[in-house]
Amino acid sequence: MKDGKSVCSISSAPSFPGFAPSNGGVLVYLQTKDLDASVKAALDNGATLVTPKTKIQVDGWGYFAIIADSVGNRIGLYCDK
Repeated sequence: MKDGKSVCSISSAPSFPGFAPSNGGVLVYLQTKDLDASVKAALDNGATLVTPKTKIQVDGWGYFAIIADSVGNRIGLYCDK
């Protein structure tokens, strides 16, 4: 995602309980150029907000948010600025 390179990450951290890799499904992240607009569009179309826009605590890595669709599937959104 940064510098035109794709990235895949499976992680867990004490500060994000419930998002550890598991048999319960995957969390796919989609990159967007405007995180705020993408979250708003999703919410306007029936999604719910799981995790609001959050700064990734590594310099230059950007921001993410997590939404859930109308049947509860979680979808991560990522933006580098």
